[in-house]
Amino acid sequence: MPLISKVFGYLRTTALPGWNISHQTCIHLYRIEGIGTFMELEVVLKNGQSPKEDHKIAVIMMQKTEN
Repeated sequence: MPLISKVFGYLRTTALPGWNISHQTCIHLYRIEGIGTFMELEVVLKNGQSPKEDHKIAVIMMQKTEN
């Protein structure tokens, strides 16, 4: 099945400096013109860790950023 996609426009984005914080997580910030600023949490698994642990760490970090 071929991949079908349409371009509806372009977004002007600026990647702001990210930083590492606790729990194996790096935070990336992006500013999107006309929309706002967004945060991406990147969890880096250690050898032997499962994707379930990845999700658990991400949820903990999301809760910490809400406060």
